[in-house]
Amino acid sequence: MEIMILILVLVAICISTFALINTQIMIRDLSEIKARLGIKEEKKTAFLKRDLDHDE
Repeated sequence: MEIMILILVLVAICISTFALINTQIMIRDLSEIKARLGIKEEKKTAFLKRDLDHDE
């Protein structure tokens, strides 16, 4: 039983690592596409750092 839990944890770690790598590849590809289309990168401030009552 303990070996099965260990195997499941190792599989979950591998899957999450592959998902992280896939996400990084997708972000890089989207950045390249945006650069080719001439879309500028916009750096938005975090939602929580803004005053919620202040309209811009």
